[in-house]
Order: sequence, then structure tokens, then C-alpha cells
Amino acid sequence: MPTDVTITSPNQHSRYNVAQFKTNVRANMQLTGSNRVADSDIVTWLNEAQDEIAIETHWYRTSTYVSAVLGTKEYDLPQDLLGVEEVWWDPLQRRLIPMTPEDLEGLAFYSPDWRYAPQGIPIYYYINVNSALGMHPTPNANTSNAIFIVYSRLPAQVSGDTDFIYAPPNSERAVVNYACWRGSLKDATGEGQKRLQEFRAAWMEDLSKIKRQVEGQFEDDMCVIGEFGTMRSRRWGPRTDWENGAPIVAPG
Repeated sequence: MPTDVTITSPNQHSRYNVAQFKTNVRANMQLTGSNRVADSDIVTWLNEAQDEIAIETHWYRTSTYVSAVLGTKEYDLPQDLLGVEEVWWDPLQRRLIPMTPEDLEGLAFYSPDWRYAPQGIPIYYYINVNSALGMHPTPNANTSNAIFIVYSRLPAQVSGDTDFIYAPPNSERAVVNYACWRGSLKDATGEGQKRLQEFRAAWMEDLSKIKRQVEGQFEDDMCVIGEFGTMRSRRWGPRTDWENGAPIVAPG
């Protein structure tokens, strides 16, 4: 597997560690020095916040290879998958060719016999009810690690005081507001009731800003080098005329 085209899980993390988040959450809830909210509760809410950010933005991405099998149309998706972001055909493991996503309705329109069409080199991929990754045409050869998948997933959970939250840059306020909102829900019959809507509104506003920030960064998140060194966005559709040799793109 060529390491220069493999995406490892992102290491972008918060400026605060878990201990600092605990201090900030209690300070914002005006509970400094109080044991009304347990440390374990705050850690749970921090994990929920980073999960919600990952689910809403699909910012946390990694990659994997799947081997193509002669005559096999559909393949298992990664177990930790949130969503498939990109699929590339990489028969030489040195020559990435972008594949075009197609839903089953569209595939049936363009190729009514897609289930039984002749085997060949895959051009399209599809997701079958988020349970399988399909290739069309069905691969006509056994090819090791020919399918390169870029996908979004949930970050690892935090637990210790020195752990960091995995989130896009400048997400600390959002994480604190989420934890404060959840804490106010737990204390909804006391002082927390007064701040419940305030923290929820702040969390929703911060999440919306993070989504816009991530979407802006992903607008042109990848270009590929075509012939004569020209740049083309992967959004312009599939191409099959890449030059041989060194990898033309390192997704990320």
C-alpha cells in the first residue's frame, strides 16, 4: 500500500485538554468548586459534543483499501463509517482514478441491466442502503487493494484529564456550551433551568459556524494534477486519461 496516498486519522485537536474543559464548564455554569456535576458526566458530554460535530460536518476522515474480487459487485463498508466521501480505483497502487458516485435510481436509469452487465473496470460506485459499497461494472479481475475509500468516522473517545477533544479549529466554545447545556438539563429544576435555553442556543449557533467553516474548507478540498500540469477539481467528474508513473494526488 503506498503510504503517500493513505490518509491517517486527523490529529487536529482542541487547545484545551479534558481537565481544562472541566474547569471551563463548571465556571460557565457557575459551579466552580461544586460537586453538583460529576467529572464523569462532563467527560460524557465532551465525547457527545465531539461526536455531534463529527456527525454534522463529516470533518474527521480516514481511508482504507479494499481488494477487488473477480465477479464480486458489492463489498463491506468499514465498521466505523459515518459516510463515504470519495472512492478511487487504484489498480497499480500508484495511479489513482476518481470514481463517480451514483445512487441506485440513477444507476438503473443509465444502465438498466447494471446488476447483470458484463464485467469490466469499475467506473461508478454506489452505496447500497449504507450497508455495502458497490462497483459498476463488476470487477473483471482479482486486484489487491484496488479500491481506495476515503470516509468520515467518529473520533476516539476521551477519558483522561490529559486527553484532547478531536474537533475542527476553534471548536472549544462549542464543546463547552454543549456540556453546559447538558449540565443544565441535568439540573433543570434548579439554577440550570434559567440557563438551559441560553446554553442550547449558544451551542446551536456555534455548531452552525463550525459547519460553515468546514464546508468552506471542503469547497475545493482537492484538486488533481492532469496532463501538462494543469489543475482540475475532482468535482468535475471522472477521468481515465491519467498519466502513468508517480501518484497524481494525495487525498487529504
